[in-house]
Amino acid sequence: MAQPSVTLSTLRPVASVKITTDIKTLVGQSKPAIDPEALKPDKEKLARAGEGLSRAAAALQQFQEELFGSHRDPIVRLSIGIAEKILLRQIDAGQYDIARIVGESLAVAPAQEPITVRMNPQDLEVYDKTLQELGKSRPGNVTFKSDGNVGRAECVVETSKGLIESRIAEHLRLVEEALLQDKPK
Repeated sequence: MAQPSVTLSTLRPVASVKITTDIKTLVGQSKPAIDPEALKPDKEKLARAGEGLSRAAAALQQFQEELFGSHRDPIVRLSIGIAEKILLRQIDAGQYDIARIVGESLAVAPAQEPITVRMNPQDLEVYDKTLQELGKSRPGNVTFKSDGNVGRAECVVETSKGLIESRIAEHLRLVEEALLQDKPK
């Protein structure tokens, strides 16, 4: 038969220990009286330590905000530079949907008027191939032109109202501008 056991956790060092095999004798004993005045210095020390920790946490929070605030613009620009490199790699690998890019640009163009879409020659081939695979044809009011000055994954939509450009550099500039304007208060 297993012996009953008791586990004690104390805040102060233990001066003595009495081991008994009868747990009933432990339960029946009264607790020693604790003098509240004896605990007062410990409470004051803990209160001072807590106040010190609160001040340190506030100072650390302020330092973090100042550090990130002062480096925010370079961090945004670095992030945009990284995004640009990733995008250019994906474009070089052909990992983009030129049909979607053209479709989004045409969606904001005025309907029922003549439109010209200038595209990179390689993208124009891919666009036509994609339409053919989907069993679709070019929109009737749109003329497509091959233009070596238009980058891959980009297009320029010309209408009587003006140009709609889907350019990587312009998209990145707009994202950077939005991030730089959205400063924390």
